[in-house]
Amino acid sequence: MNTSVTKWKRLGIVPYGSHIDAKLSPSAVQRVRLFMKYGMRCIIVPQHFMAKEERLYDRELALYLCGFAIDNGAYICHLYKTPFPEERFLRLCNMWGNGADWIAIPDVVGNGSKTLDLLPIWIDKIKQQSPNARLLLVWQDGITKQDILPYIEKGIGVFVGGTTEAKLKNMSWIARLCIDNDVYCHIGRVNSERRVRLCRDIGANSFDGSGWSRFICTLMYLERIIQDKQMSLFNNTSSINIKMLSKWITTQEQREKVLMINKSQADEYLLNMNNINSDGIGLPKGFSRKQYPILWR
Repeated sequence: MNTSVTKWKRLGIVPYGSHIDAKLSPSAVQRVRLFMKYGMRCIIVPQHFMAKEERLYDRELALYLCGFAIDNGAYICHLYKTPFPEERFLRLCNMWGNGADWIAIPDVVGNGSKTLDLLPIWIDKIKQQSPNARLLLVWQDGITKQDILPYIEKGIGVFVGGTTEAKLKNMSWIARLCIDNDVYCHIGRVNSERRVRLCRDIGANSFDGSGWSRFICTLMYLERIIQDKQMSLFNNTSSINIKMLSKWITTQEQREKVLMINKSQADEYLLNMNNINSDGIGLPKGFSRKQYPILWR
């Protein structure tokens, strides 16, 4: 069995953080090391990735090593009140869509009706750029089971977005609907141990949060969940569905076809990173080494 799949099975859910860079610096090495240890994959958005001729090797290497999915960046537009970067998003789908685990279809944050109106248009546009891509519609406030069931029945999964209150109120029935129809369910903006456990317990396939990349010490939450002796991953609905994930989660071989990286280059980086001392990188001020043992090899 793939070792990364074993890590997801231990955790009970697939984790995603923001993109990282595979540089030979202590901070970058610490992130790559811990992302690989916990099977943490990367979420990429069009705002953070340039045109094809400006591709960044260090960033692509991290995507090759860890795996990635494409979010549409609508939440960033919502936060900063900027226009949606349609051209850049579609270029990203064209470049890397077929190597991504999934692509989140563009949505309108907090507005379910507008999101639904745009769905057929965006599905067509993405399929033109990336015919083999696996798609997730983004659930927003006000969207009902009847609204999304026609898409789910066509094999499109669900990315649970929306406002925080609405997300927490609705995520359980959405995850159950996905389970019943054998499609993928992802939960966005999850940065705490409590929410990771909640996502796992309702049977979601994956979650993401920017905090795992920004504050690398928070990966200790995942270690605590894995070490929780009270939990049984094999006797409840939170057990990860390996057959389901094999349809969605890409392999290194699949990513090699779309990224400008090959196995020998990745092996060279992994060999060199062993010579970089990253011990203690990410330890919060005022905390002892014993509280975050994962930050030391």
